[in-house]
Amino acid sequence: MVWMVAQVVTSQGAGDAHERCGGLCADRRSEPWWPSGERGPVVPQRKLTSASAGKAPEGASRGAALAWPVLLLLPGHSFHTGYPGAYGHMKSASQGGLLQAIAARGVAVLAWDTVGMGMRQHVDGAPHFYRRFPNGSRLAAMVGEVHAALDLVHCASAAAGAECADGEAHNPTYPALKLPPLDEKRVFLLGYSLGATVALHAAALAPAARPIAGVAAFGGWTPMRTGGGGAATGGLRILYETFALVPRLGMFADAPHTVPYDYDELIGSLAPMALLLYAPNGNRFADAADVATAIRHVNASWAAHGAAAVHLEVHTPQAPSQMRDEEISVALDWVERLVVS
Repeated sequence: MVWMVAQVVTSQGAGDAHERCGGLCADRRSEPWWPSGERGPVVPQRKLTSASAGKAPEGASRGAALAWPVLLLLPGHSFHTGYPGAYGHMKSASQGGLLQAIAARGVAVLAWDTVGMGMRQHVDGAPHFYRRFPNGSRLAAMVGEVHAALDLVHCASAAAGAECADGEAHNPTYPALKLPPLDEKRVFLLGYSLGATVALHAAALAPAARPIAGVAAFGGWTPMRTGGGGAATGGLRILYETFALVPRLGMFADAPHTVPYDYDELIGSLAPMALLLYAPNGNRFADAADVATAIRHVNASWAAHGAAAVHLEVHTPQAPSQMRDEEISVALDWVERLVVS
């Protein structure tokens, strides 16, 4: 199944390491501020503490005691605002933006403008991207950036090796980010809309050496073999034409039932990973009945591992797809239970 996903999604001619790490390696001097005069990965600003003043508890190594769990925060379509507009300014009843709310809970948050979004819209938006990579896929490039972020986490962890010094791990510009020690065994993805699509694919295709501990996906998907919901949702055309994410899916426009993989298989391949699926019935880009059928198949995948009750959490509210108070509350609760603990 992973091979089939890669055949449809994977970009051809992905470029050098700097190309692959994209927004993570961008020259931040030319970008709007975020926060404190600088844009780029957002990490907690408060000091790390363990026991008293940052000392490791008895019997524990300093590296293990000070390593932070990591959340890669993947926004939805944010062409004009970039990720701060997608997440940074979302307000919940008593919290600031979602970025800061998660970081305040003791989690290192990595966020960036993905391919074609924010300050990168005029660099690798669809027309520019496909001039450079005519056989490529913007979704593949977005997934590749997540995998580059996993390399970044590795290189900021106690397990960092020689590959982090010679650029082999997409690392030439990372030292300037001054990241705290990160725990590469506790890396989670949280995505909304397009970000959820990217998160699910990135987790399914993650290298074995860079495991992902869990995924929270808010909206972002509908089964493809039934036509993606047809005219009511935009169908497969949303993916291959409207947002030009996976051009190769256009080959299946007249026979969607022949698409090589579908979301029940993609998501099912993640079992028994910790997974939150937030699939509102009012998502205008999804067919609620098709999603419900896929979720039954996903439940069976987790049940086969004996992990359904522990690791799989599904919400299907009667609501539109959005990231407001209720969704932020669910996200923060998941972060506190799965990422922080």
